[in-house]
Amino acid sequence: FEAYRAHSSSTTNYNIRNINTISFSSIQRNVYDTDNIHLKYRNNTCLLRGDLNWKMLARYINNKKVPQKIYCYACSDGSEAYSIALSLINKLGRDKAKKFFPIISCDTDSKVISRAKDGVIALTTKDLKKLHRLKNPDAQGVFHPTGHKDCISGDEFYFVDEKLRDCVVFGTSDIVEDS
Repeated sequence: FEAYRAHSSSTTNYNIRNINTISFSSIQRNVYDTDNIHLKYRNNTCLLRGDLNWKMLARYINNKKVPQKIYCYACSDGSEAYSIALSLINKLGRDKAKKFFPIISCDTDSKVISRAKDGVIALTTKDLKKLHRLKNPDAQGVFHPTGHKDCISGDEFYFVDEKLRDCVVFGTSDIVEDS
């Protein structure tokens, strides 16, 4: 995974078969062509999804005896990777959470990865409400409105603050090819 290799100063070689994994389903959003008319594919993602216990995930990751590298395959726009980073920051504080960063996030779709690398994400009203529930000040103020909305969904686009962007590395990759 080139984005991680370029980012990492470590020479450790990670074999995906030897990594403990946590798998989960996601919430569906539709992605349309450039004219916003024809459905290209369904993009399943959501920030701080309600079907996961993010506090428990942060506690689980933190309680591991050996340092953990976190991989987020099929990361789409980065919602899950940012959710993991925010959960760790919220639970542990930025300084203690640093040992788990960067979160290695990849997707097969180069266009969605390009947007994620640019630090732009669409957030729903529900997403924004969930963000306000985070208690740790280090997890606050990490999304800034661009002033633009998605013309189909009405979701507002936000810039991801650099302090959160630095917690995640994005690249194109396919879990089937990498395993």
